[in-house]
Amino acid sequence: MNRKERRLYEREQSKKIKRKIDWKKVSKSFKELLLIGFGFAIFIFCASYYVVNNQNNKRKLVSEKPQTTTAKVTSISGRSVFSANYEYFVNGRKYENSTFHSYKGNVGNEICIEYSSINPSISIYCNEKEIESLKENVFLFSIKMFGIILLGSFALIIFQLLIGNKKLITEITSRK
Repeated sequence: MNRKERRLYEREQSKKIKRKIDWKKVSKSFKELLLIGFGFAIFIFCASYYVVNNQNNKRKLVSEKPQTTTAKVTSISGRSVFSANYEYFVNGRKYENSTFHSYKGNVGNEICIEYSSINPSISIYCNEKEIESLKENVFLFSIKMFGIILLGSFALIIFQLLIGNKKLITEITSRK
């Protein structure tokens, strides 16, 4: 048997060999997936903590010596949760700011805002005066996102196995 025939024979034999799930490889892949998901959850936690903490600090500053006025909505942004940019005047001076994430209205509407009498450039939408909970708005949100990431990853892996992704199959199986 020459070299070419031997290679052809080995290829044919390797196609006949069944692959079996190697649970050590599956365990390693699962640990990597958990680590990646946990990393994303930590990133989401840090980002949402930063946003909620900044918004709560702004609320506290305004609540020390609040003044109420009306502002005109100049633009709206967002897809499912809307934020509005608005402008208002204090002592003849124009200020611009935006709502956090709860505006339901149209451009040109007049809205109630509170601003700090110490620094009029700091203002909040009247419907967003309540301090946000770090437990609900940061910790529980991060846990939910971690769960969604894991479920989505598992669903994607199962889908890839069902359609026969050869690279994935070779990563979690071995020849027996």
